[in-house]
Parts: sequence; C-alpha cells; structure tokens
Amino acid sequence: MEARAAELLAGRFGLVAGLVDSEGVPYATRTYGITVVEERPLRLRVVLPLDDGLPLCIGEEVGPIALTATEPLTLRSVQFKGRAGPVEPATAEDRATVARCCDSFFSALMEIDGYERSFLERVVPADFLVCTVDVDELYDQTPGPGAGAAISGAAS
Repeated sequence: MEARAAELLAGRFGLVAGLVDSEGVPYATRTYGITVVEERPLRLRVVLPLDDGLPLCIGEEVGPIALTATEPLTLRSVQFKGRAGPVEPATAEDRATVARCCDSFFSALMEIDGYERSFLERVVPADFLVCTVDVDELYDQTPGPGAGAAISGAAS
C-alpha cells in the first residue's frame, strides 16, 4: 500500500464514507474506524454508525463505496474507492477499533480547536455495523493542485 495511505490509517484521521442505496440514492456518513485486512489486494474493514439512518441491513451487500481519510492537523487526505461486502454486526474488536480511532481523532481536534473531549464524545453512536471494502482505486485528495490524482498501483 502507498506510504501516504498507510500513514493516514495509522494516525489521527477523520473518515467519511459515501455510498448509494439499492435505488441509487447517495448517502454520506462519518465512520468510526478502519483497519487493513489485507494489503495486496487492498481490503479494509470499516465501522459504520448503526443509528445514522444508513440504508443498510445485516447480511446485505453494500456495493460501491468511497472512503476519504483526512489527517486534521495537515489536511493530508486519501480516498479509497471500491466495493463493500455484506454488512455485519460489530464485534468487540471493532468496538476497540472505534475507541482507538476516536481517541486519536478527538485528541487532534482538541489540539487544533480546543474542543472539550466530553463535547466530542457525544457524537459517538451507541452501536455500529461493519463491512469489508475491496479497494479498486486510490486517490490523493489533499487540498491543492494535486488533489484528485490517482495513486497508481496502490490498490492492487
């Protein structure tokens, strides 16, 4: 996997997912954790909020999905595009991923904007769903003249 993507996923990042429902209606949500399942070909495990009105059901295939990870201190961003597999209930390991990712992301927001942790913790949902994403495309989405450039060979 390309170094920038790996660095973002290991660090303090915010993550947004964009997908479409079975009728092609777009939907966007914040996600609460991501882990690399396989590096070649790139497969991710993504934790989504259960109580966000997502048009997903347990066992249902998600289909096309775009994930954008951004490091808030530098705005370095990477976008992953691919297909998401069936939705599953979150496991204890997924909840540990959520706790680790939220702690890291909230620490960055507190450093940048001075937010109180208790304020940030109110946005964390009570429960989660997960799915795996087989990544087909990877893009540098860092703001600036190179935004949108494909990162070649990173997904395969």
